[in-house]
Amino acid sequence: MKKEIFIIGTDTNVGKTFVSALIIKALLKLEKEPAYYKPISSGYKLFKGVNLPEDYGYIKSIYNFNENIDLVCPFRFRNPVSPHLASKIEKKEIDKNIIMSNYYKLREKYDYLIVEGCGGIAVPLIETSYYVYNLIKDLKLNCFLVIKAGVGTINHTLLTVNYARKYKIKINGIIVNRYNGEFYEDDNIK
Repeated sequence: MKKEIFIIGTDTNVGKTFVSALIIKALLKLEKEPAYYKPISSGYKLFKGVNLPEDYGYIKSIYNFNENIDLVCPFRFRNPVSPHLASKIEKKEIDKNIIMSNYYKLREKYDYLIVEGCGGIAVPLIETSYYVYNLIKDLKLNCFLVIKAGVGTINHTLLTVNYARKYKIKINGIIVNRYNGEFYEDDNIK
């Protein structure tokens, strides 16, 4: 039985990659072979002397995933901005057919597939015509929503959940990240 999940966040830098890594680590402990798929990545970082897309590089640093980068992360942009803008700046067109094709190749090969989005649910991937929520719908996946524990999270979380409901996207769970034990964080979680 195939098992896939889409990791979305309320925003950028909420910890989607960190949560993806935790899920991968848990599956590895169960002696499963998961795949990671980040169809679009913006921003590079140095990992062990190699400049890699930041999210992909982080996953590679905790998990020796030996899949071809062009399959796992087909659209890579150096500029750490919204994919539609990075695409325009770097003059590289994002092709949804490649995203879907790569997804199905990975899905066929692995029983567990963690798909990580970029930014929040309404981030434009292709200017004015294709957004993260479109991708989730096309992949027919349920989601885990990653949120920050801190101030502002109630608003961001409710907006994201209601947006997902509007597009009939199922959120299986909400994962609170960056918890520091503050009283207001406990209230946010409640």
